[in-house]
Amino acid sequence: MPGYALVVDEQFEDGVGPRWVRLIHGYGDQMWSPGCLRLRLRPGPARPYSLSQLDDYHHVRERRRYPWRPSLRLTVRARFSHREEMVGTAGFGLWNAPFSGELARSPTTTPQVAWFFYASPHNNLALSGGWRGHGFFAQAVRGPSVPPPLLAAGWWLARLPLVGRLAWKAGTSTLPAGEISLDHVDPTVWHTYRLEWTLKGVRFSVDGEDVGHVPIPPRPPLAFVAWVDNQYQDLASGEAGLIPIPEEQWLDLARVRVEVA
Repeated sequence: MPGYALVVDEQFEDGVGPRWVRLIHGYGDQMWSPGCLRLRLRPGPARPYSLSQLDDYHHVRERRRYPWRPSLRLTVRARFSHREEMVGTAGFGLWNAPFSGELARSPTTTPQVAWFFYASPHNNLALSGGWRGHGFFAQAVRGPSVPPPLLAAGWWLARLPLVGRLAWKAGTSTLPAGEISLDHVDPTVWHTYRLEWTLKGVRFSVDGEDVGHVPIPPRPPLAFVAWVDNQYQDLASGEAGLIPIPEEQWLDLARVRVEVA
């Protein structure tokens, strides 16, 4: 195991530190009290897209300047408002923001992620076999290196009805990814979530208990993100959309700690 040095330790005691970018769309908002930042969605219709997000990349103009590379240990103290009744998606971890913006429809690179993720039953996000594609899970994804022009051409073809369905099935079935179910974890109470990203993969734990290792290391560099939104996607069909928000839902953050080797 590598030795780690502390780089970030945000505990939200005096607000939100200067390294973070706070994003709000639609019915999203954020509330702060000493020791806790709440990313919240208020009740509302499906449109417009609603998002409440904290990240450390929106002020960075180029992905190659994103801050995080392996070996790294990320620790987050968090809780969710609901166990199963939330709509859309929510979570926290590391990714490369593969879309040109959260509201964009086409990717500008392939996904690289290591995170803890909640997806409502409207979603089917299964990139590996043997699970239902929604719920509370940990995930690592290593997308292939694809030149932007080829990626753009593939995305255009994927929008054609018949070609699109075949492209989605072929693309998602070959994408290196691994998921670990966290159905045994009650996300509505405070937990300490940790991921350790090395050149050999990503190891996940909850409250110090090892929940699994995915031997798929995402390609660096990555950035931190925590969010709650009202979107869904079905990777089996390529369908995506927005979901009405029947009641308030939120993600509370009490600590974000990053250590690097």
